[in-house]
Amino acid sequence: MGVLRGFASPTNLWGNPQHTYVTSDQGDSWGCWGGSSGGTSICSGSGSVPRARCLAGPFGIAGIIYGVTGVCHQTANRILFPAGVTVYKAGGYWASLLVYGVYGTNTVAWLASLGTCYAIIPAFKKPASARKKQPAKQPRVRAADTKTKAFMANVLALHESGLANLGRPDLKALAGKETGLLLDHLAPKPLTTAVKNNIIRLRQQNDDRLRALADMVHAGKIDGPKFAADGNAAITGLFSKLARTLGAQAYTDMFGQPPQVEVKLIDPEMAAKSFSNG
Repeated sequence: MGVLRGFASPTNLWGNPQHTYVTSDQGDSWGCWGGSSGGTSICSGSGSVPRARCLAGPFGIAGIIYGVTGVCHQTANRILFPAGVTVYKAGGYWASLLVYGVYGTNTVAWLASLGTCYAIIPAFKKPASARKKQPAKQPRVRAADTKTKAFMANVLALHESGLANLGRPDLKALAGKETGLLLDHLAPKPLTTAVKNNIIRLRQQNDDRLRALADMVHAGKIDGPKFAADGNAAITGLFSKLARTLGAQAYTDMFGQPPQVEVKLIDPEMAAKSFSNG
């Protein structure tokens, strides 16, 4: 066991999203596609550091394809999974979740990694001599407010159901359900089914656009910075449509900034680094 800690630090992107990274009390530091120092601690929890290392992988990016299936927020959340915490206090976090989900959009790879790391690394058990008086078991999801804790519990249950059906997952249905949970969590008052379905459709279209842009990079038609520019344009367009769908006040309540502020989540330098590494 050990302690995993999530940090947030400023970026130069419009809309003030913060970069996030993770450390452990055993000397580990995962930059999650960016820097791993100078930030402010925003979450921590006890959990298996070996499992966190397994989930992070040899490059510390936890299987995330930067800008395509997630950004630093999703990368950090994957590594923090053994501690049951997320970087939800980071600037731009909820906008990031609308685009990429809590743990990224490459769901099959994530669930497979989760299953592998939890199968090959056993849970920590105290020796019998140290089990005389057990403290109350820590909750699996730790959050500062009940509403966020309930949201994450529902997301974890959804991903566990996906893990149970890994051989035949319905990825669009799973992504749609997670988006629905997010909208239920963020909306100041319940949204109609029609509005939710429209937003789910818009999010899926944006996901398709980001994947198409990534294919263009791999085909040599555009480079990483151009991917970031066009990807951010797609994300900005998505949130403009959301503002029109939700109304200015509801949009501001949900994402913490007015519609006039452009949402850009993809850092050009990180995108260049991602695609230069293949």
